[in-house]
Amino acid sequence: MSNGSYFQRPLRTLDKHNKGINRLAWSPVRNELASTSFDRSILIWDLTDRSPFPRIRLEGHRDWVSSVAWSPDGEMLASSSGDNTVRLWNVHQEQSVGILTGHGRTVFDLDWSHATNALASVSGDGSVAVWNPYTADLIALMRGHSGAVYSVAWRGDGRTLATGSEDHSIRIWDVEAGQTRRVLEGHGGAVYALAWSPDNELLASASADYTIRIWGRRTTVLEMHTGIICDIGFSADGSFLASKSLDGTVRVWRTDTWECVSVIDELAARYWTAGLAFHPKQPVLATLGFEDQMIRVWKFDPARLRDAIPVETVVRYTNAKVVLVGDSGVGKTSLAEALCERPFRETTDSTHGRQVHRFHSEETFQENVSEQREILLWDMAGQPGYRLIHQLHLNEVVLALVMFSVMGDGDPFTGVRHWDRALKHAELVRGHSHVAMQKFLVAGRIDRGGQGVSRDRIELLLEKLGFNGYYATSARDGYNIPELASAIRNAIPWDQLPKVNSTRLFQRIKNYLTGVRDDNHLLHTIDQLYDTFAFHNEDIVDQYPDLRIQFETCISLVESQGLIKRFSFGNLVLLKPEMVDAYASALITAARDEAEGLGLISEKEARAGNFRMSEDERIDNKEEEELLLIATIEDLIKHEIAIRDEEEEGKVNIIFPSQSSRLYQSKPPEPDANTTIWQFEGAVLNIYTTLLVRMWNTGRFQYRDNYENAAFYTTANGTQFKLFLFHTDSGEGELQLFTSGQDSAGTRTYIEEYINVHLLRRALPRSVKRRVVTVCGNCGTVMNDTIVRKRLQMKKSWLNCPVCDNRISLVKSTGKLVARQSFVRQQMVTRLDQDVEAEQQKQMLATSLEGRRKLGEFDVFICHNHQDRLSVTRIAEQLTHKGVLPWLDLWDLRPGDDWEPAVRNQLKRVNNVAFFIGLNGIGEYQLRELQFALMYEAHIIPVLLPDAPRRPDIPITLAGRSWVDFRDQNIDPLQHLLKGILGDQNGNDQLPLV
Repeated sequence: MSNGSYFQRPLRTLDKHNKGINRLAWSPVRNELASTSFDRSILIWDLTDRSPFPRIRLEGHRDWVSSVAWSPDGEMLASSSGDNTVRLWNVHQEQSVGILTGHGRTVFDLDWSHATNALASVSGDGSVAVWNPYTADLIALMRGHSGAVYSVAWRGDGRTLATGSEDHSIRIWDVEAGQTRRVLEGHGGAVYALAWSPDNELLASASADYTIRIWGRRTTVLEMHTGIICDIGFSADGSFLASKSLDGTVRVWRTDTWECVSVIDELAARYWTAGLAFHPKQPVLATLGFEDQMIRVWKFDPARLRDAIPVETVVRYTNAKVVLVGDSGVGKTSLAEALCERPFRETTDSTHGRQVHRFHSEETFQENVSEQREILLWDMAGQPGYRLIHQLHLNEVVLALVMFSVMGDGDPFTGVRHWDRALKHAELVRGHSHVAMQKFLVAGRIDRGGQGVSRDRIELLLEKLGFNGYYATSARDGYNIPELASAIRNAIPWDQLPKVNSTRLFQRIKNYLTGVRDDNHLLHTIDQLYDTFAFHNEDIVDQYPDLRIQFETCISLVESQGLIKRFSFGNLVLLKPEMVDAYASALITAARDEAEGLGLISEKEARAGNFRMSEDERIDNKEEEELLLIATIEDLIKHEIAIRDEEEEGKVNIIFPSQSSRLYQSKPPEPDANTTIWQFEGAVLNIYTTLLVRMWNTGRFQYRDNYENAAFYTTANGTQFKLFLFHTDSGEGELQLFTSGQDSAGTRTYIEEYINVHLLRRALPRSVKRRVVTVCGNCGTVMNDTIVRKRLQMKKSWLNCPVCDNRISLVKSTGKLVARQSFVRQQMVTRLDQDVEAEQQKQMLATSLEGRRKLGEFDVFICHNHQDRLSVTRIAEQLTHKGVLPWLDLWDLRPGDDWEPAVRNQLKRVNNVAFFIGLNGIGEYQLRELQFALMYEAHIIPVLLPDAPRRPDIPITLAGRSWVDFRDQNIDPLQHLLKGILGDQNGNDQLPLV
């Protein structure tokens, strides 16, 4: 792919950093460029000077420097670092003039507002801080992201801030209020970079999902990169956008057509922090070259670049997501099939999981570009066990069909109200990132019972809940089906929906991947899918040397739409990801029905499929079913719905903390001085579930009792917590936290703060209200909570104590108060988050390794003398905790297996062999294993155990090889062994290695 003559030879090449370079930033007033590096320095280059050396070198950070920002007058610099600090530099004095501290993890990015002079910084601890850099005062500290925050950008007004996170979302903040204004969702990976257009009308975001999103009146998605996108930036006049990717290219896009008009080939390193920067006034672009070891400065002609022929022909794709929801048994599946013009089938069993149907597809030409439009109809199961799962799939809905049945007793609209609330909450959480959702009320099966409900009652419901239309249907005889189908097509606001600018090749691959979803085979390896695609598309195999890379990119893109799912093991792709929902729901139901009401199921029973599930839902292939169940358990842990708990005796349970069916027999205690109360709105059960899971995963709380909507904990120092959930069907929830026991005050502070931050992350923006129970400061009497609540509802800010007549001030605590919290509380939350993330990763890793073990994907063969079993097993366990799967006969050789064929089979498949020598020397079987390993040309790593003799008896075949020595404590022998097994994959996890 040629980049024409636009970026053939750089104007300057700058290469005086000692390690890889991260971000670049131009001075707003002088022709100077600042660069940051892993060498802990900041260099400032004067581009008016032809000297190859930087004008200034700034040093002082104790770890790598991640980003840099100039003050509006160009007199100062701010830099962020892996040492958790922000440093302020006086450029003329060439020295640090201040350090901003408080973040609990790496400060990944920062931006200086040219409108207000405020400085914003974001951190791996999930926080967003706004500072006065001249006084070092903290103006605001904002929480809301549920993962590390990697990018930040001020809008030109100085009041609006955008941040991008590991949680795949972008938050737009009202800095004065200290609150989230809206949430932008759509990326399928971490958001690594943000940039506002010069006119402040557009926000561009770059992601680990290989795409760029342009947020404005209409969202545009740019697909062409085949690697993680590290950085983006607009040219000074707003005519171009540049993007840098780990695929080894920088692409330049026209912002009027969003066509790629040039490609700069740059061999990239493996770090997502690599950047680029347009000059703020001139047609100059600075990029990184040679694995991000040097800076290249390019001058370009905007007029010629604007008239350039696009690198590839753009193919546009627009997708509309329509969901069909309703309670179980109302006839959703029959209706979905009728809408898709399939023959009517009499069904008696309820459909489980979700079915995705291609309802409508057409090709049009818009703005002289071919545009493929597609409506996907998602049929969502209605059983209660799915409610935790379905909340994960109600994003980006354009139209919802809310269905009810006229048959049966009771209120036919009960389910309608539930689904209407779920849809509203999903729309509110995503903010204004998408077109407004429309809703149709649909009556099903009217051939069996007529209309059943008066028209007046229906009209009242339509008005009250804001439905856009009503349709009475019969899938059996086709009544109103064509009319409903036409209404669905006409309701899609195509011009407002996100437009995906892609390539013909990408579209061809994606059509293939969505087409094979109907295949009878459930699981395929990526190799199998690629080979089949290449076989049927021989005409393009030679045309695209990187076809395999482009194919795997499209797998990621289709997965982000929820149409396929990759497993973390086996290189496997699940063509029908709705099966994960079906098995997840069955596991949740099994835990709910557990005899003692503890809300759990043993992992052994779960993986074996020993739980109630309709046979027509199950996968016939038991091997595939176990692999699917392993992936399902991993997914439940990832989404913080379940916990993998290893008991001391070796038994493993999958626990669903919110699924306890035990009823609390006593009446909840009355609020007192040690009670904190939160009110919030949103998907209450999901919010409560994830809170319980995260509290468990901190490792700091031990369950004493768990009930339906109540959980009791105790800590090591004896502090006791009682957490009660009260909620209504309207989507409003209330949490009450009661604290008692010794040292409760200190412990209470951080658990209160943790709950508060959790609600700010998960509940509807601005709905969280926290208050501490009111106590008379004069006589100590606890005020009646009902009275306090009513006074607040009446806008009364005080009441008189009924005992001593003392006037008591009532202060309503809101999210705004949290925005001004101190960094001390912030760091408490950070420490708990770190504990949660570590435990969650440990559980997910253990589950993923079980999948790899099932498929025989071992990383290293453990060759040892059985007399050294204890110490070797201990090292093998340490390897598994690092994500390395060892083959150890004690674990993986089944009783009754013939030893020699089993060992030979594994040595044929495993690339690495760890050959252990300890006090007991080399065993007879161990020596034979070594001979087999040499025969199969395995990579053999000699390892000396801690008790190995000073002069061990080394086999002559291993002479001259480097050893891993567990006797030497001056190095980390386990890390040394990992390097021998993984090679270059074993990176320094303190750096942002991808």
